[in-house]
Amino acid sequence: MLNLIKTKKLKIMKNFIKFAAVALIVAAFTTNVNAQIRASLGLEVALPFEDGYNFGIGASAGGEFLLGDNMGITAKIGYTALMVDADGGSASLIPMIAGFRYYLADNESGIYLTGQFGMTTFKYKQEYEFFGMKQTVEGSSTDLSYAFGAGMLLGDNIDLGLGYNIISGDGGSFNYLGLRAAYNF
Repeated sequence: MLNLIKTKKLKIMKNFIKFAAVALIVAAFTTNVNAQIRASLGLEVALPFEDGYNFGIGASAGGEFLLGDNMGITAKIGYTALMVDADGGSASLIPMIAGFRYYLADNESGIYLTGQFGMTTFKYKQEYEFFGMKQTVEGSSTDLSYAFGAGMLLGDNIDLGLGYNIISGDGGSFNYLGLRAAYNF
């Protein structure tokens, strides 16, 4: 049953990626304005709402295909290490997401709203001692994730963002507030 669910999730994600690629190509050829691609590298901070996790810190690489003065299609991949309460425990997030941005003024500076959708891999490892023997429990899952938030471009190069992120898995969801400070190229 779990394999069937994961297969359906992967099929949904593959279809989403195909749709996003086609939409990006169509937008590139049908937009009359000078389209521009902007790349970024950023530092991430995660503030989980789940018990057992303190905070996370990581890095990400992103891109944005600008559509006119007020819109953009985004993509981002990253890695965030989560600090866990338990001794010997570790966890991490690897988000792979695409989304849409709407700028309230223009895409050169100012405030924007964003929505994102994709997949996030959640990895965990816990080491403990049981009757004098070291035991390790580890695993990972790749689940649907989505986020919504807002941000601000400061000049041409600085991008500050804040978003509410939800990773929806078989056993529930993992929610966190994400902060990103990025440098645009």
